[in-house]
Amino acid sequence: MGIKNVSVSSAGITAKKEPIHPEVIIDLQKLGISCKKHTQRKLTKEILAKNDLVIAMAYIHKKFIKEKFGITVPLFNAIAIGKNTSIYDIEDIVRNYAIDKKAVNTYIGKTITYIYTKTPALYKKIEKLM
Repeated sequence: MGIKNVSVSSAGITAKKEPIHPEVIIDLQKLGISCKKHTQRKLTKEILAKNDLVIAMAYIHKKFIKEKFGITVPLFNAIAIGKNTSIYDIEDIVRNYAIDKKAVNTYIGKTITYIYTKTPALYKKIEKLM
């Protein structure tokens, strides 16, 4: 992707000790992204303090961060495409996510591709902010 000198980390508001969904691994590998070192972790004030910029993927994440930590953060889409809209989790989009594997896999693929294609625009706008 050609983005250098940026360190990205991830934390969730309800992280659980579980393996990465197999479709996520496949879709990331197709893009040349390795997730071998990824471990799920729950967002903490220490994680927030270690980062120059925190970006939420969905409004519910943004709301959680504001309520729990008193910090207002932007949404990914607000920076990347100028629209204050969420990137939703599987549970929010696929009604029968526990049993509808095809819909889950399709949504995962679309979401990963979307984030991957919008990240350069996000990066360019962040560069101007910093």
